[in-house]
Amino acid sequence: MSTKERIEYEALKLFCRKGYNGVRIDEIISAAESTKGGFYHHFASKQELFTKIVFSYLFEWIIEQAATAHNAEMSFQEYLRTLFDYPKRYLEWWHSLRISEDLRGLFVVFFDGIGMFEDLRMKIVNVYTELMQEIVFRIDSARTIGEIRKDIDSEAAVIQILSTLEGLTLLMVGFNSSQLSNLDYYIGEMFRNTWRGFST
Repeated sequence: MSTKERIEYEALKLFCRKGYNGVRIDEIISAAESTKGGFYHHFASKQELFTKIVFSYLFEWIIEQAATAHNAEMSFQEYLRTLFDYPKRYLEWWHSLRISEDLRGLFVVFFDGIGMFEDLRMKIVNVYTELMQEIVFRIDSARTIGEIRKDIDSEAAVIQILSTLEGLTLLMVGFNSSQLSNLDYYIGEMFRNTWRGFST
């Protein structure tokens, strides 16, 4: 791991535990076993570091997954199933980073970011806007070829889909081990219930 990567990784762990305001630059430097010179060589400020890692760790994964799904040849039903798998796959990816035990830290960082930094909030808005446009395109295409009901309102449907997925991700913060072990079942049922509303 390079010095820059180590600073980002250790800073994210600290931000997840303490929030943006609770972390000092010297704590980050110490945790990353770096120096002030090493820190300022890569980042002009704590804010620059924070906004970069929030976007990198929280949203680049979503962008990559959306691009993969966008480029894949699949039916709308398969595409919808891929979307419903995002929360579980995101949880698995987050655990693989060994940043925090659960998703609580992720939400601390997320809400700090959108609440404090307008430029970061706008980047996040743009990610969601592009994702929504892609899903609307998929819905409209499926409706045109008769794969789903003709009376589906694509904008309302995309809000319903993303609200369901974001809601599940937020709920997973409080899931106990039994609920987490049933995550595949919940996701499958949520997908089937949603698909019933689309299918002809």
